[in-house]
Amino acid sequence: TGMPNRNTLVDRIGQSIKKSSRDRQQMAIVFFDLDRFKNDNDSLGHAVGDELLQEVASRLYSSLRNNDTISRNGGDEFVVVLEELEDTNEAIHVAKKTIDCLTKTFEIQSHKIHLGVSVGISIYPTDGDTPLELLRNADTAMYRAKKAGGNQFQFYDESMSRQLRDRLKLEHELHNALLDDEFYLQYQPQISCLSGVTTGFEALMRWNNKKYGEIPPDQFVPLLEETALIYSVGEWVVSQTVEFIRVNNIKDVIFSINLSALQCNDLTFVNFVKNTIESSGIDPSQIEFEITESLLIKDFDKTRLLLDEMHSIGCTIALDDFGTGYTSMNYLARLPIDIIKIDKALVHKIDVNNNLR
Repeated sequence: TGMPNRNTLVDRIGQSIKKSSRDRQQMAIVFFDLDRFKNDNDSLGHAVGDELLQEVASRLYSSLRNNDTISRNGGDEFVVVLEELEDTNEAIHVAKKTIDCLTKTFEIQSHKIHLGVSVGISIYPTDGDTPLELLRNADTAMYRAKKAGGNQFQFYDESMSRQLRDRLKLEHELHNALLDDEFYLQYQPQISCLSGVTTGFEALMRWNNKKYGEIPPDQFVPLLEETALIYSVGEWVVSQTVEFIRVNNIKDVIFSINLSALQCNDLTFVNFVKNTIESSGIDPSQIEFEITESLLIKDFDKTRLLLDEMHSIGCTIALDDFGTGYTSMNYLARLPIDIIKIDKALVHKIDVNNNLR
């Protein structure tokens, strides 16, 4: 496969532990075992089996980040070392992404092969502080996933497994939320400090689930992005906001809608916005789209292309959380930004801190 072997892997994990300890960060060991590989290897021959392992390695390399260490642990086992974790959701994202890419059909020497994959995850420092301990615990979690039926992932830590189960329950509910009319919008007023006049509103999506009640946005919005439901739900937000403006015959007030990173990669979204606004008859300048500074830095060229298209329709563009991601003024000069929203961290205690005045 051309991947590092187990000895190199253990050394890399040791280095990652030192770095994570020094920087006070988490890291994860994601342990993969291919389901049904032995049967395919025995029935189709080792030449096919070897080529299959090479294709598995290729798919892992193409689906993961460049700075993630990917290793073959031996046989049909692979390990990924994830450094600089902000939270365990990143490990979940990698596990789901990998399961998705490895369960797609393989075509090897005219054979169509279907694999499954069982995944175990251990987290440093909660699940161990040595390479072998972290590997052993990730291996244990992997066997738990395999025992539960395979094609899934498990955390070593039981409390994390409970969190995962709760997350999967929410994900299941989320798939029917739009169809069951469980989403609604709240319009948060934007008020001028000088005049006290309401100058605009921000459309905030809320979810009232029949089973679990009100679900906070920080729980369901990441799930919308991971499940790709953000596309259909994002169009729903635009439709609802435009219809609200039209029905209430609102004039000269801007309604702001937040955009996710995935939506900024989807140029068909621009056509949807254009058609929705034109059919409603509202002024396109009443719709404003907000992006975050972190999104701007992450993929500048794609974001600029979408924003230019939105601006050509007549919509306004706002940059949110400005000042937290160190966006250069050069970036701002190359974008159709109409409004900059300064992050609250920069103006906190502005009334008592002379340096901020």
